[in-house]
Amino acid sequence: MRLPIKALRELANRYGYSHVIVYAYDSKNNMQHVGTWGRTVNECDQAARLGNMMKDALKWPQSLYADPNRVKRLKQRIKELELQLSRVENTTNNSYSPGEQGEDV
Repeated sequence: MRLPIKALRELANRYGYSHVIVYAYDSKNNMQHVGTWGRTVNECDQAARLGNMMKDALKWPQSLYADPNRVKRLKQRIKELELQLSRVENTTNNSYSPGEQGEDV
């Protein structure tokens, strides 16, 4: 069973934490768990990086590393906006010719 993010958020809210990084071990199933939570997207990313440092120390395979969903959505949105900006810049650069708008040639 994974560590519920809701439980990490509740822990943070109860004690006033901005970041929560938890290591848990299930001896019955011989399974390790690392869960992270951050109040803001930036803090969420920082907590996840610290969680990944724990995974490094525990020799976890890279396939078990992941960005938090809030961070994934933000990174995807940034890519979309960069693509849109690139299209606007290309359209603007392609439609401009010297001498327009009263400029000297």
